[in-house]
Amino acid sequence: MQYIRGLRVQAGYDPHTSHVIHGMDADLVCLGLSTHEPYISLLRNQLNEVFGPDHNKFCYFNLHSYRQHLMRDFRFIPDMQFERVVDDFVFLCFLVGNDFLPHVPLISIKTKGI
Repeated sequence: MQYIRGLRVQAGYDPHTSHVIHGMDADLVCLGLSTHEPYISLLRNQLNEVFGPDHNKFCYFNLHSYRQHLMRDFRFIPDMQFERVVDDFVFLCFLVGNDFLPHVPLISIKTKGI
């Protein structure tokens, strides 16, 4: 992510540059969205029967298509600033489903807090 952010501040950066991020972390979807780069894709190893990475099979996730679907879902909001919607979406995903933050019972789905 730091590499992509570093590229963006360089003179002559083409905003239509495509990026592919490889990793096994599920948070890469949110981190990719938070860069606000329009053309990011994720590549990760498929998991085998014991949930270990299969180094011969891969899953590809196109964040550009995902952003288009989010934009379509939120298009009815008057005066929507889509990049702000993305920021709010990422924040809520991290708040509810992040393993590194302590669980808040008020928003816990298991305890019917929502």
